[in-house]
Amino acid sequence: MTNVVLYAPAFYDSPLRRDIVDGEVLYLLVHLRSRGYHVTLVDNFHKSAGAGPVEGAIGSDTLLVVHLWTADAYGEPLARVADELAALRKHNSALGVLAFGPLAMSAYEELLGAGAADGVTHRDATSWAEVPRMSEPLMGLARDLQAHYWTFPSLTLLPHVLLGNLSSSVVSVAGSRACLGRCTFCSYNADVAGQWSPRVIEDAADDIAFLFHEAGVTRFAFSDNDFGGTARDCESRAEGLARRLAAHGVSDQVSISVSARPSTLSPAALENLAAAGVKTVLVGVESFSARALRLYGKPSSLSHLRELCAVADELGITIVASYILWHPWQTLASLEYELAEMRRFGRYRIPQFLARSVLQVIPRTPMERRLRREGLLIARPFYREFKFVDPEAERLFLALSGWFDDNVRTVLRESEISASELHVLLAMKKIAEFCWFEGTLPSSSIARPAL
Repeated sequence: MTNVVLYAPAFYDSPLRRDIVDGEVLYLLVHLRSRGYHVTLVDNFHKSAGAGPVEGAIGSDTLLVVHLWTADAYGEPLARVADELAALRKHNSALGVLAFGPLAMSAYEELLGAGAADGVTHRDATSWAEVPRMSEPLMGLARDLQAHYWTFPSLTLLPHVLLGNLSSSVVSVAGSRACLGRCTFCSYNADVAGQWSPRVIEDAADDIAFLFHEAGVTRFAFSDNDFGGTARDCESRAEGLARRLAAHGVSDQVSISVSARPSTLSPAALENLAAAGVKTVLVGVESFSARALRLYGKPSSLSHLRELCAVADELGITIVASYILWHPWQTLASLEYELAEMRRFGRYRIPQFLARSVLQVIPRTPMERRLRREGLLIARPFYREFKFVDPEAERLFLALSGWFDDNVRTVLRESEISASELHVLLAMKKIAEFCWFEGTLPSSSIARPAL
């Protein structure tokens, strides 16, 4: 039996993320065990069973799988992990390392170039280093990792020892993979594009019921980027989820969040989601500017979005909208317009601080390619940034970033405060930031923007 260490690195240490369990790690654990591997989990993301220095779990015959699923960890967090892996491989020249997940696929050239892994496995193949050590066990492991993209093992097969400290956590469950959206900035589909692969929604409901009954978990998040796929699928899947959870007797005992494209949601789908125990729906709004939406490759349907928000409010569902305010082509006039639209929509629905609502440039995305063509890309290993076209917009962004550093950043690092206290404090800071921004925009920018 081949020994595999499944390593989930810790990318963040914010109090807001400490209670999150990445279910994709747990699914991969079950998948590898079903393929006959002896798997040791080192989950420093959750700081749970086996957490600690990964080198302590590595033996002379170990293969290491590094789970790199979180796309927004690209940059300094991923660079730190790459340095750690390179040091491990230098210390143990016989160690075989495979990186796995959308983040690994986006940064595979940098990971291999840094000596952090022998290969990066994605849905169709494995990208190997120039001088690969393609042992048969490592090749076999790569093939089994590829198969995981199209399978949905059951969390009911988790080792019981891993269930002991999950009750206070938010655990993510899988309902589908890939996405029918084609956002130009998104790296997720660089790895799993080609088709939207839904899981039987009743199986996902069974996972939720199992973790509720066996581990006392009451808070769940679907890890899907695209819960519904299409409007018809979204409505039927929401209905199936509600029906199955009601049969388990847990729909009124749990709190669930899902991510969905607004175009797939309808009032009927929201009603079914509410009946299933869904309390939060995350949607990718990204902008209220038609010009910015075209840059991002997203459709514009603001009237539909406002209708959804009204229905959700009545059902007790909170709509949470992701937003990208700062991009290379932003102007002061458009900023004024977007702030006015944010106020109409409800600033409280948008979680980002405006200083952090910045286009993240990920390798191998259409947005990165466009920035490179237009000479607006700043790139080096594990680092991608853009240049502003408008110097006035850049000056305002730098001023806002300075305000954020002086007033907010230390709060985000606060460790001696409860999560509920931190949420209240951050809400106050977010209001102050919005007021600062409105008061700082020059009055000349109130002219009608070219959108």
